[in-house]
Amino acid sequence: RQSEKLIERVKLADLPRRARADVAHRLRGSALAIGAFAVAGAAEAVETTLEGEGDAEAEIAALAEAVKTARAAIAGLSGR
Repeated sequence: RQSEKLIERVKLADLPRRARADVAHRLRGSALAIGAFAVAGAAEAVETTLEGEGDAEAEIAALAEAVKTARAAIAGLSGR
């Protein structure tokens, strides 16, 4: 559930880019802690883009998809 909330914060265009990058960094750390390496890589891409000047929409979409996939895998493991 936390990952979904963090994704929504990363998407907030009215939030400063640095704050959005920090959210992506937090999500990356959490993903690494549980072995969700695809999520961590996607979060790192978002963080890097937001720290620069580029548009992060494609990276954010990829991150959202990676989170969705990870959540489905976790749900499968827990029998949900």
